[in-house]
Amino acid sequence: DRTRAIEPSKATAAPPTDELKGHLSRLVLALLAVAFLWRLAYLLEFRLTPLFDGLVLDGANYDQWAQKIAAGDLLGKGTFTANPLSPYLLGLVYSLIGHSLMGARVVQALVDTVTCYFIYRLTWQIFGRRPALIALVMATFYGPMIFLSGNLVATVWVTFFVSASLVFLTHPVYTPWRRTGAGA
Repeated sequence: DRTRAIEPSKATAAPPTDELKGHLSRLVLALLAVAFLWRLAYLLEFRLTPLFDGLVLDGANYDQWAQKIAAGDLLGKGTFTANPLSPYLLGLVYSLIGHSLMGARVVQALVDTVTCYFIYRLTWQIFGRRPALIALVMATFYGPMIFLSGNLVATVWVTFFVSASLVFLTHPVYTPWRRTGAGA
């Protein structure tokens, strides 16, 4: 009968809460837990090497700079000779937990795990669930990501912010303020 209301199609988009549940399924949460534990296992092994406490190059520079920032010297003297993002974030970590290389590396492992989620989410938004799960598994066990999360380098933080921005910019509900908010 033409007078009956048209039923919504089953193919219509799910409400945002259902979408979030799909993104945080048990499988995804389990893979993220594995990603974090895998990074912690790497840190426990790395702690046994002489390189753990013997920071070199960028790591040594960032550590010294971050200690000054945590002590209240926010601007320092002279011009920046390197990317200031990592030292400022590391300085924030030091101001919260004290100067602990292991603590800073655990925080970076956590940030890297969130990056794995952003990689999953970005892939979901562009290609769908199955490729997103494959991307999450790849990010979980990707050696260079794990190695860098255990070192005090800017790569962990840059990858985190770039992947977060890409998730933000490619979200299906695109609005101009989101583009501005993501720094594009």
